[in-house]
Amino acid sequence: MSIPALVLPRITVYAGGVDSGARDWPHLQGLELADPEYGASDPVDILLGADIHAAILCQGLRKGRHRELVAQNMKLGWILSGAIGEATASSRAHTHQCRVEEDLAGMVRRFWEQEEMPLAATTLSKDDQECEDHFVRTHTRGPDGRYTVRLPVVEPLPDLSGTRRAALRVLKHMETRFSRDASFHELYADFLRQYADLHHMTPASSDADRVNKRLCYLPHHGVMREASSTTKLRVVFNGSSRLPSGETLNQHLQVGPNLLPALADILLRWRRHRYAIASDIEKMYRQIDVHPQDRDLQRIVWREGKDMDIKEFQLNTVTYGLACAPYLAIRTLRQLADDEASRWPLGADVLRRDVYMDDVLTGAPTVAETEEIQQQLTQICRAGGFPLKKWSANHSSLLESLPAEDLLQREPRWWQPGESHATLGLRWHPHNDNFAFSTPTMRLDRISKRTVLSLTAKLFDPMGWLAPTTVRAKILIQSTWLLGVDWDTPLPDGDAQRWLEFQAELPLLESIRVPRWLNSGTGCRREIHGFADASERAYAAVAYLRTEDREGRVEVALVTAKTKVAPLKQITLPRLELCAATLLARLISHIRHVLEATEVPLHLWSDSTVALGWIRGHPTS
Repeated sequence: MSIPALVLPRITVYAGGVDSGARDWPHLQGLELADPEYGASDPVDILLGADIHAAILCQGLRKGRHRELVAQNMKLGWILSGAIGEATASSRAHTHQCRVEEDLAGMVRRFWEQEEMPLAATTLSKDDQECEDHFVRTHTRGPDGRYTVRLPVVEPLPDLSGTRRAALRVLKHMETRFSRDASFHELYADFLRQYADLHHMTPASSDADRVNKRLCYLPHHGVMREASSTTKLRVVFNGSSRLPSGETLNQHLQVGPNLLPALADILLRWRRHRYAIASDIEKMYRQIDVHPQDRDLQRIVWREGKDMDIKEFQLNTVTYGLACAPYLAIRTLRQLADDEASRWPLGADVLRRDVYMDDVLTGAPTVAETEEIQQQLTQICRAGGFPLKKWSANHSSLLESLPAEDLLQREPRWWQPGESHATLGLRWHPHNDNFAFSTPTMRLDRISKRTVLSLTAKLFDPMGWLAPTTVRAKILIQSTWLLGVDWDTPLPDGDAQRWLEFQAELPLLESIRVPRWLNSGTGCRREIHGFADASERAYAAVAYLRTEDREGRVEVALVTAKTKVAPLKQITLPRLELCAATLLARLISHIRHVLEATEVPLHLWSDSTVALGWIRGHPTS
């Protein structure tokens, strides 16, 4: 390219790191400078801001080859920009990908949120209402009963086809792992082979067949689940893969309202039933089809071996990893309950009230009633294309009519009480009908703020049955935080020793058993008793259900408990006792509603005469 001579004004202007001065440049063929040292010692006369820069631009742009100078005409004359000399030398950039399997901050937040009372239902926000309206307007149901949904896309949708590069990069990374772990490779390939066999994914159209740019590629990786009795490996798809601009598919999908009931409420309702059943909805997300017009937003790249060509596939069902997937799955289940309530009212009630994601926990006072609920639940789920698997029950007759392949234990052995069902993070032993706990298996070789938070956050106790242990962990966390040490700095010997003692005692929790049934049968006289107490470090509230049958036998069952650490700002002990009483009042109000026990006699206890005096007094006094 031939560029005419450029005459720059006699003025030095600083504009993004390039100094220019008065000099006739005879020729810019190839954009090579006649005097590489020119301008090195010239002072800066004027600094131009971005607002001035835009105002003095003129037509006229001269470009060289790749990584060569560019000349731009301006009202002050021509300016040059670009690399000079050694700056044009090629360099190599190394990029590394980091994936956090377990977000520590999220785990700690969930640990503390266990002690918060469930929020009352509120009106939908504008965005949530739009998502709900979109579902109502766009979902359809086929002749086979299965549902088809549209992705709630926030327009305008950018061109996301560039996510293919990230998808290819992750695939190459997974292939490196495959070469080291043949067993992992086989499980991974089996998972996606099953995806294809069930038509949950199909080959995507070729580049020549594309008619629009509504394309997005989802990187995928495998997560091992050693404790699973069925699928040991699950392939997870990433809808948050970013373009260089920072755009992601999940940013342009409405999340929808949270339709999940509180996990503790599901467990509490389940404890009312004398006879209990539990089941899982098999492949819940993948039983819901995504509309063909949205499937190109769920493309993946895959090949089973390095000697094969990389192919593109589109996922045809609701995909785990998209921001809207939980809402679409639960909302579809609610729609099934509405559509089929006239035929199977008991089953519809269970879908609305006793389901947490794909876990179904329900029951009834008698075996006959439980069997009727089980039959209706099976029929209504089958009508919507949601097969129920992994059935378990606390009475053998409730499993006799089910196929062996649908049972959690193919050959139930009631004389072996060790068999258990993983239920919403707890272990349920159907034979003895009680709950048990699993404790963290990690060992702390290095006692730092990060490791102790990781250990504590794995204590899962949604009902507060381990409150004496979890509150101790909270107090230790607060003390650790007050030390002001960095995340990975070892704790002082005294603090480290307290954490080691705490860790050593954790396995003892596995011996605790909590009865599932609250002994609240028909004809029993029930009373709810609550206790509130506080210390200088923490305060707590606990609720019990006292039942007395017709023969006068009395049973007392622990219902739930909540604990909170005292604020860092010092508060008098009577005020902490009042905080405990407030926590108890809120806790009892909630469980009475969940247990449908608003008419049950209530007794609340506190040993603080000052707090009781404040409670009895007039609010203005």
